Amino acid sequence: MNTPTLMLKMNRVMVATKNYRDYQQRKDEKTFDLGEREAAILEFIGGWKEDDGIPYVSKIVDKFRERGGKGNSQSSISQIVMLLWKKEFLCKDVDQSNSRVNTLRLTEKGLAFYNRRKAQNKQRAELLLGEIINQKDQEVIEAYMDRVSLKFEDLLAKSPS
Repeated sequence: MNTPTLMLKMNRVMVATKNYRDYQQRKDEKTFDLGEREAAILEFIGGWKEDDGIPYVSKIVDKFRERGGKGNSQSSISQIVMLLWKKEFLCKDVDQSNSRVNTLRLTEKGLAFYNRRKAQNKQRAELLLGEIINQKDQEVIEAYMDRVSLKFEDLLAKSPS
């Protein structure tokens, strides 16, 4: 198999995996009566790490943008947070040091959504890596991906800024 054919097949796998993930997510969004951006913000808050600091709306905006959630102003995320609060997916707690600031956390309903989504992601990974691709194939693919990544990193390092 030549390289372009392999790349096309790898792209096809990525697209099929994404389409399956999107299908599951749309199903969840209907079940929980959520829009795509609402679901993304719930997942984001659910995955919040203590190292990220306290989850204020402004920090969520910054972290969301860092991780690829572009095009979301503080105002639009604040509106989504308010909607999630009204739908009882989030709790807003007044910060003791600054009463104008609310910290955010998932309610039981929000946690149920987050845990379901997390379980689906794990199931998808197990399906792909456990049932479809055996251990030997995984090692071959991993070695190939490492070589490809290193090659592109090398090309970037050598290119003029």
